[in-house]
Amino acid sequence: WATFSFSSYIQEHFSASAVLAGELTVIKLWMRPIGAIGGGFLGDRFSNVNVLGGGMLAAAIAWMLFVLVPASVPTWLLACCIVVLGLMTYSVHGLYWAIIDRCHVPARVTGLAIGIISMIGLSPDVFLPMISSAISHRFPGVLGTQLYFVYIGVCCLVGSGLVYVFRKRTQHYRFPGR
Repeated sequence: WATFSFSSYIQEHFSASAVLAGELTVIKLWMRPIGAIGGGFLGDRFSNVNVLGGGMLAAAIAWMLFVLVPASVPTWLLACCIVVLGLMTYSVHGLYWAIIDRCHVPARVTGLAIGIISMIGLSPDVFLPMISSAISHRFPGVLGTQLYFVYIGVCCLVGSGLVYVFRKRTQHYRFPGR
């Protein structure tokens, strides 16, 4: 959802043209296949849970850096920050379903489990636009967008912490009959 605010933020904060802002936003979107495949590859190699948590932590850091980057930053450095944001965002998207096996959900209720998980996981589609709108009305301009990006970064940080808790809770649990 934060990608929807990219272009206007880049234009306002970095005094970029609409064309450059669009190009940088498209660069982030093109990180989708690279991040998803790369995250999946790393998850298979090291651990889906660890890469998921690390990706969320790195995304939190990247969001904070994106907000803290001064307006005078060179375009290439801004582009690097956006590439990292895209890679981390989409590596997380590529991995969050990979950890369902760790929960040992019985096959007879896998559809129900995925439905409930999807409802919870997609709930930001309902409330993030309202949060973004409330923040931008209270703090118009660049500051409002920066606060929204900080909120997204904090959500990534909380998600990373929850992945750590998930890892600890499922690490040594033995399921009956397995």
